[in-house]
Amino acid sequence: LLPTFWRKKLLICLDILTLVISLWFTEYILNSFSNQSFSQINSPSKYFLFILVGVFVYYFTGQYNEITRYTDNKDLYKLYYRNFFIVTAIYLINILFRFTLIKISYLFLFFIFLSFLSGTYRSLIRDFNLNTKQYKSNKKSKVIIYGAGMAGVKLCTFLQLSGKYNILAFLDDS
Repeated sequence: LLPTFWRKKLLICLDILTLVISLWFTEYILNSFSNQSFSQINSPSKYFLFILVGVFVYYFTGQYNEITRYTDNKDLYKLYYRNFFIVTAIYLINILFRFTLIKISYLFLFFIFLSFLSGTYRSLIRDFNLNTKQYKSNKKSKVIIYGAGMAGVKLCTFLQLSGKYNILAFLDDS
């Protein structure tokens, strides 16, 4: 729907929003169930650190190079690894530069919220893209795939995601 340049900008903005919302949820949960105040983490410099590290990791690990409509579970696992890397990098930066110590429980809860929110919005974007593409083309070509191995399954997945083909059957010689 959008050109690549604008799609990347939109995804970066959504990731920044997801990072901020994850920080807010983490602050809210930890302040609600603890006698201690975590307000020292709620400073603008901490938000800047989380956003800077998050967008840096996402950008340089290829998060914005993937085509949103072709994402699958494997891409969600990559997202979880990237989020784990973000949390680890923030923890190491925090120790290295001797900022106010951020507790492991804070980072763990942040990781949970970040992974849930970013995975959810990416899945919703993928589904939106697939549904709008299917509405544009009502007439689907009928296809029979020769080969029921791994290559046939990959071809089937690609054809289904394109929304232009109706898979009738698989043929195999074995």
